Amino acid sequence: MKIPLWGVISVAGAGIMCLITIWFNLQALTMAVQDLQITVKSGNGSVQALVSETALLKFRLGAVEADVDRLNDLARDKKPRAAK
Repeated sequence: MKIPLWGVISVAGAGIMCLITIWFNLQALTMAVQDLQITVKSGNGSVQALVSETALLKFRLGAVEADVDRLNDLARDKKPRAAK
C-alpha cells in the first residue's frame, strides 16, 4: 500500500495550520484573561473604597441619630419657664 506524497503533504500542512491557529488563539485568550484580571482587581479596589465610605456614613448617621434622640429627650424633660 502506497500513500501518495501529495496526500501526506496535504495532511501535514492541514495539521500544521491547525496547530498554528490553536497557538494564536491561545495567545489571544491569554491576553484577554490578563486584561480581565486587571479589570477585576480595579473593580475590587473600587468596592473596597465604597465599603469603607458606607461604613463611615453609617457611623456618622448613628452619631447624628444619637444626638437627635438626646436632644428630643432634653426637649421633653425641659419644663416651661414660669411666667412673672
